[in-house]
Amino acid sequence: MKTAEALLSVKFTTHLKLEELNELCRADLDYFRTVRGLIQKYYIVDPSTKTVNGIYLFETKTARAS
Repeated sequence: MKTAEALLSVKFTTHLKLEELNELCRADLDYFRTVRGLIQKYYIVDPSTKTVNGIYLFETKTARAS
């Protein structure tokens, strides 16, 4: 298992439905598989506030900055 040296957290609001967000995430899978140094990404959705938190784990700080 790879070790994460860096984390990126983003938060945004959306008016998309959960199903639409899931579609967008699936559509972006191929792109994210090509991001150098990206180990894993997570999305946390709070429907009550319509916010999405994206958490990205990177191998290095340099990879996170790219």
